[in-house]
Amino acid sequence: MSFENFKHGYADNMKFINPNILSVLALLVSLETGYYFLYANKTKSLYISIVVLLLFRLVINWTTKLIIEARGSRVSHNVYYHIADKYSELFIWCGFMFSRLTNPILGLFTLISVVLTDVVGFLGKAAGVGCIKNGPMCKVGRTLLLIIILLVEYFCMKHGKPYMIFDLEKGNIFSWQDLGAVFLIILTQLTIFIRILALKKRVQSDESKKW
Repeated sequence: MSFENFKHGYADNMKFINPNILSVLALLVSLETGYYFLYANKTKSLYISIVVLLLFRLVINWTTKLIIEARGSRVSHNVYYHIADKYSELFIWCGFMFSRLTNPILGLFTLISVVLTDVVGFLGKAAGVGCIKNGPMCKVGRTLLLIIILLVEYFCMKHGKPYMIFDLEKGNIFSWQDLGAVFLIILTQLTIFIRILALKKRVQSDESKKW
């Protein structure tokens, strides 16, 4: 059985569920995920809980989109799904930003970069050329990279090394999450640049529009 057949069969079996219920569930899961970030530095097992919740959210979102398609895409379902999805992203990345093991400045720039990545993606719809999804840091890409960062932090904490750099003289402390935040910022900014180029190419290929 091909993956496409599996998707269609899965969607047909799950379409009895109202997709709005799943959107709310994803929102609650993301809120809990963001909350766990605040205390993960004291209870390292919470990092594993966060990873499980992030994977669960991906499954919920994937299922929700399949159900919406199987039911015959209703505008209201799509609107509620996207609103809940954006709030979910904010809950997660605000939790990452306010984590005790994330530098506040790096956390803030990570949050801004993630938001801008989505904004640039939706600019394609505003320009009438479709949503732009180019680049490595799509929602799934960001989530998978975040999971890798959290697993690295968890195993380092387990061995008593939560910090990558610990400067006693200057008081500057950098954790593995900070290193991950740097990678996230670089990759999301690269994604923004790639999406702007893709947007420009689509607009220029449409003879009815000017760049």
